[in-house]
Amino acid sequence: MTLSLRTLMLAVAVMLLAACNRDADTPVVETPPVAAPGAQDDQMAWRNYLTDVVRRNAPDDVTQTYNYFLPASDTEGYEQVYSRQLENVETALLRTIPPGNLLIFSSPEPGRAADMMVSAFELVPQNSLPGVYVMLIGNPDDEARVKGPVEETGARFIFVEMK
Repeated sequence: MTLSLRTLMLAVAVMLLAACNRDADTPVVETPPVAAPGAQDDQMAWRNYLTDVVRRNAPDDVTQTYNYFLPASDTEGYEQVYSRQLENVETALLRTIPPGNLLIFSSPEPGRAADMMVSAFELVPQNSLPGVYVMLIGNPDDEARVKGPVEETGARFIFVEMK
């Protein structure tokens, strides 16, 4: 048994040394940002775009992400989707959201996502979301009108321009 344990420890040590022996001069290749898809693009294109945006812009101490995505307004049943999503956001915000969570809001029509945010965050008590991050991926025109209601809750607002 002792020989097996020694062999295992030696193998682990060799693997650790091999991992540490990487060439420090190897350049890190940064991939270019994913472009924002069009309003009619498929869900996978949006998922890839949003994943890339969040990966590039989320703080390092984020522990959990929640994505609130609204489809284009010409989507069948859009008003019901909007109402359900608004209700989901309001319910989540009125519960306790632990610090380190990142709430992401996006849409092919970012003004509608901003409208939803303003409506939902106006219901939240001041300083009730300390340590929570809220990201809007949208147009610069929407940044100012969303930032105020979000920051009043104690959450940290992150704006990323949709490109």
